[in-house]
Amino acid sequence: MSLLKYYLGKLHYYRELFYYLKKRLMLDAGAAQEMAYWKHTPYFADWDLFKEDYYNRGPDVKEALNNIRGRFGVLGRDLKVLEVGPGPRTGLAPGYFRGEYDLVGVDPLADEYKHEFGGGDFLRKGGGEDIGNIFPADSFHMVYASNSLDHCVDPFKVMMGVSKILKIGGVFVVCGNVREGSRSCWQGYHKHDLWVGDEKIMHGDRTGKKMVLVGDGFELVKVREMTYDWEGAKIKWFYGEWMRKPIINRQPIERGEGYG
Repeated sequence: MSLLKYYLGKLHYYRELFYYLKKRLMLDAGAAQEMAYWKHTPYFADWDLFKEDYYNRGPDVKEALNNIRGRFGVLGRDLKVLEVGPGPRTGLAPGYFRGEYDLVGVDPLADEYKHEFGGGDFLRKGGGEDIGNIFPADSFHMVYASNSLDHCVDPFKVMMGVSKILKIGGVFVVCGNVREGSRSCWQGYHKHDLWVGDEKIMHGDRTGKKMVLVGDGFELVKVREMTYDWEGAKIKWFYGEWMRKPIINRQPIERGEGYG
């Protein structure tokens, strides 16, 4: 009986491996890994509001949305939210389906997600680096990046886009694992280290170079850090909100100088 339980426990792993190999024939390795993760992670099986939120970030995001409603005096679809790299089952989707806000999710795998998972009419194909070209300036009240900013090819280019499309007084919400690039040995989509330092989001790469990613153009509203268990490992995680500040005589953005 114990042997049967052992192999049943391994079934999820082998099923994911088979799916990954099938997808690998059509997609690059990182994309195939991402599709396999979403396809065979039971925790993400439903659209329940923030059900995927085992870090309890749901209440934080709800509070941020309520603050935005009060600050801008907007309700319903007039509250504009952009999510960078949502995957197919973002925790923001239920609020969007209920008409609490408008939602656009920009993801390189949007077409694949919609084909396999459905229900994602808010999804739009594109990389986070493209948002500054896709959307007009001052378009969104909130930009949300949950465990995705460190997946982007160029987080600095993403921040240039955020600085353009986020309204003054709007909020950039970022959450994810601390230094995930280093922790995962720079494998798959994890090509960057992110962490919070001196009220800013810091960025590091595999060469050891460190720069400010979210800095002077934004004011820290809230930050929270914790440690959670993941398959026996202790993972450090952060949640942060940064409000876009008014900028007089906007200057060209340079890497590492802070964005606004």
